[in-house]
Amino acid sequence: MNILKRTWNLMVGKTERKLEDLEWNNPEVVYDKALAKKRQYFDELLDAVSQFETSVSASRDKMAKLNLKREKLEKSLRGAMENESIQDGPTIVRLLEQTEKEITEHRALLDKDEKDLHGIKRELKKAHAEVYEAKDMYERTLKSGDTVLITNAESQCC
Repeated sequence: MNILKRTWNLMVGKTERKLEDLEWNNPEVVYDKALAKKRQYFDELLDAVSQFETSVSASRDKMAKLNLKREKLEKSLRGAMENESIQDGPTIVRLLEQTEKEITEHRALLDKDEKDLHGIKRELKKAHAEVYEAKDMYERTLKSGDTVLITNAESQCC
């Protein structure tokens, strides 16, 4: 068992050493890998923002429908009061109260979602800027030929 562990450690060490040599001799590989990680994070965040925006938009549409429903109920209630309809009045009042409750609950959720969306969009802008900053830094480093900075690029990246 002990010899297997030593053999494994020796093979892992040699593999890591070869990778380090490869990265040292080809710093573009590290650059591409680090930049790809940043771009992947940005793309995933962009997808999440898009999906969340769709959800918030649907929530806004629902809010508009609830407001329209409330307006119709208020109009119906005014009509029932003008006609002195004893049967329709209490039913309309109950429906109006339920709709007001739904609007209040939905407004709270929508406000929270809009605040969260604003925060996510800030994060998206930050990630976008980081991609371009990383790209510029790595390109400057490649041009300068400072392979020590390039070798450490992946650890700085993410």
